[in-house]
Amino acid sequence: MANTSRAHTKYLFKSVLIKHSLAVWPLLVMSPVAAIELNYESLSSLEKPLAMHYGDVTYLLNGLVDGGYHYQDENENSDSRIVSNFQLSAETQLSNSWTMGAAYFGEYTSSISDDDIGHDEDNYQDNAAVYLAGVWGTLSLGNVTGTVREETRRKRGVGNARLSFDDQLGQLTDLGVAYVMRFGPSKFSATIDEDNGFELGGSYQRPLGNKDYRLTARVRDTVYQPNPATDVVFDSRSLGFVGELTYGSSVFDIGVGIEHLKSDTYDARREYLTVGAARKIGRHTLSGAAHIGSTEGQRETSYAIGLSSDIARGLSLNLGVNYKDLESGDFDLPSDLVRGTDATISVRYSY
Repeated sequence: MANTSRAHTKYLFKSVLIKHSLAVWPLLVMSPVAAIELNYESLSSLEKPLAMHYGDVTYLLNGLVDGGYHYQDENENSDSRIVSNFQLSAETQLSNSWTMGAAYFGEYTSSISDDDIGHDEDNYQDNAAVYLAGVWGTLSLGNVTGTVREETRRKRGVGNARLSFDDQLGQLTDLGVAYVMRFGPSKFSATIDEDNGFELGGSYQRPLGNKDYRLTARVRDTVYQPNPATDVVFDSRSLGFVGELTYGSSVFDIGVGIEHLKSDTYDARREYLTVGAARKIGRHTLSGAAHIGSTEGQRETSYAIGLSSDIARGLSLNLGVNYKDLESGDFDLPSDLVRGTDATISVRYSY
């Protein structure tokens, strides 16, 4: 009788376990993606967003203020500038457990030239989007065409490091639709813009032993207009890959890409290779990256070195030296994209 009771109890336990395992399996395989990120600029906050809850709506806020000195050797120009950006998100959960929300990102730049005359240059740019998220992924509409690149790109340099040419020449327009889905250690993303250009990407990341590995791939189909002052437009089809290794406080990555550019009178292939590394030592973080590429003999090179030193929570001192050189060729690129070295030192507060 005791054996029968134990067998019955074991059967009930297994039944309940299987039932609940089947119920949570979709959550383990396909998990919801966090609130969307609209900051595609070179300065991004490292702090977790401030969260506020009113009624059924949760508000998230993060951003930064960066003030510093910038020097360009090409024209021997220097100026002091202040950059401030923020992202505000508001979201609520529906009765079916889906999350509905909206996000707004804004960045304001104020620059004061040090020449004899002196002039102010103020610039404000923003992105906005609405989104719906669930265990099936996140669907967003608005200025979200940078989503796939952000999901699959190499890590940004630290401090004020900005690596030139580290992307395809053909770009999507700002307005579009994006979709992101996570499936275990893999994440898939897609976006299409208002001109029917599209980009698809995928990433795979998981630890192995005492190291963490990340692999990404993306394909983009759009157009490229080298100079807005002319009517020359190329069809751009590109493929890019990134490999990343994290070991302790060090990160090493490599990116390769191929881009096919075609017009009525021109047919070319662009190839590039980018390598980078970053390491955190105490309160200091150092990064370096280099890029080489070629488009039918037209060579492009760049490097970026950055340093960030933590002063207090959210407050840091940041340095950066960036170099770019693009040989003249058939694309007739604007002169400000050809050659130059710039250096920036700034104090940044991130919240």
